[in-house]
Amino acid sequence: YLLKTKDFVNWSTPLEIKSTDTLSPTVVYDTNINKWVMFGYKNGSSLTRRVADRLDGLWSDASTITPPFSVWHQEIRFCGGHYIGIFGDNRTQTGGALYLGISTDGITWQFSADIFKGAHLPAYKPSITHEFVDSTHIKFHIVWTSSDITGVTSEKWKLFSAETATIEVV
Repeated sequence: YLLKTKDFVNWSTPLEIKSTDTLSPTVVYDTNINKWVMFGYKNGSSLTRRVADRLDGLWSDASTITPPFSVWHQEIRFCGGHYIGIFGDNRTQTGGALYLGISTDGITWQFSADIFKGAHLPAYKPSITHEFVDSTHIKFHIVWTSSDITGVTSEKWKLFSAETATIEVV
């Protein structure tokens, strides 16, 4: 189900979005093409991207995006004419890394290396949001949970957060 908000207080009525080939969808509005864009985890190695004129309208055939890691969950925002995403890898195969990604078209992406340094609990579901610092600067807030992969009860589902340094918007 999809809900819309402009202030994080008042929310729309839930709208069911049917997708048969993706999990963990992210839906954003791309003001460059004036269309809704839905990304979803597909099969452990790729994402899908679909577009539609309306949320309840017909979604396009899927374009496939294959990152250089085994994708598990993603959270993508459309900000300043770019797609900005935080991507979690498949924690059962790699150890729960998180990666930042940026794209101008939503299909061709540039990905960071693992954003963690040193030992960490395997990450599970990340989320990202942006904050305008002033008219020419922005920073991103990242939130994620640890996963259940370690088997250690005290390490399961802990909530973590971080923010990026301020970035100049050109």
